[in-house]
Amino acid sequence: MPVNYEGGYRGPISMRSSLAQSRNVTSVKTLYLAGIDDTIATAHKMGVTSLNDRSRYGLSLVLGGGEVSLLDMTSAYSVFANDGVRNPSTAILRVEDNKGNVLEEFKNNDSQVIPSEIAREITSILSDNVARTPTFGPNSALYFPNNDVAVKTGTTNDYRDVWTVGYTPNITVGMWAGNNDNSSITKGNSAAATVSLVWHAFMEEALKATPPEKFIAPEKEDLTALPAPLQGIWQGGEKYVIDRTSGKLATPLTPIETRETIVVPDVHTILHWVNKDDPRGAPPVNPQNDPQYNLWEIPVRDWVAKQNIKEGDRGVIPTDYDTNHTVASIPVVSMTGVDFTAVHKSTENLTVSVSATTLYPVDHVDLFVNNELITTKKVAPYTFSFNLNDVTSLSINNTITAVVYDSIFDKGTSTQQLLIE
Repeated sequence: MPVNYEGGYRGPISMRSSLAQSRNVTSVKTLYLAGIDDTIATAHKMGVTSLNDRSRYGLSLVLGGGEVSLLDMTSAYSVFANDGVRNPSTAILRVEDNKGNVLEEFKNNDSQVIPSEIAREITSILSDNVARTPTFGPNSALYFPNNDVAVKTGTTNDYRDVWTVGYTPNITVGMWAGNNDNSSITKGNSAAATVSLVWHAFMEEALKATPPEKFIAPEKEDLTALPAPLQGIWQGGEKYVIDRTSGKLATPLTPIETRETIVVPDVHTILHWVNKDDPRGAPPVNPQNDPQYNLWEIPVRDWVAKQNIKEGDRGVIPTDYDTNHTVASIPVVSMTGVDFTAVHKSTENLTVSVSATTLYPVDHVDLFVNNELITTKKVAPYTFSFNLNDVTSLSINNTITAVVYDSIFDKGTSTQQLLIE
């Protein structure tokens, strides 16, 4: 019977907040949704070499109910740091004789084991200090104000083991503490209060010795296409999408930034709305056939009754459609200042002037070369000066693109060819 660390519950919670705050009950549910077999298979791909006797593992696996080594766990977390790519762990990079001749050398054999976007999403969660604050506080040992650092703690039953594993784009560090005879550490000494302090001190020194780098943010996804619970909207399953600027129903021209999903209040367990074997598909026809359904649904419905939530009101659904975002409102963009028919030198300084005809005020303008952001301008005139030598992706044939956003997130673009000799 899993309980959360402090023995209490916080009601509906997103998976981001759950992972960042180390909530046990939602972790068990997540393992059930993902599937134990698939989860173990993913762990093996990421570098965990144990967990081989499937008959020994149930849902407690997600709370530490399986033996793993510190090396394997640290190696697995490095996959997140490395954008989903696994590098096998090795103790020796090179062997030389006394004359400097290489006798033996490590040959890298990396492989993409999880999608980059998944790795980036996990990294975004584990580095989100705001998401973890309700449990750890705003200035915990997991927080580095001036650096991108992702980290996860773990404390096993009866305080027998405490773990902290974390990473930057350059280094992954794991630590474990406990007693060799498997006896408990002093009660109350969680990972956050013990090994995380040592881990933080080590990471502070490691950060001084590694170049500062930023994590790559996950791409924005139009979440309104997903079932409402997968958007973090727990109040119901029947949904409609509005444009926030007008309050009207969204259209295909409504930007992602102003789309908002609203649901008709009708609260159930996630198993009611989402087929765990096809989570982005249609909801299950007979969700009660899932063996966990009643175990999850009954306490949810008890909670709804205590909260006095009114369900089933469809009268609030608007009938009009978004008229703020139309073909006529899309900014018309042009670029001047550069002869796009000429061949330019790779060391040349370019000055590009961007202008736009818009229905609404311009919010900001981005300039890209080969999809590489050069800079952003928020104040007119929108003039960009840069040296081509600073563009890392420069080749013979290039594209230069100006993107103009107005105050309600309409987006207009202008793209030109840029030839380099």
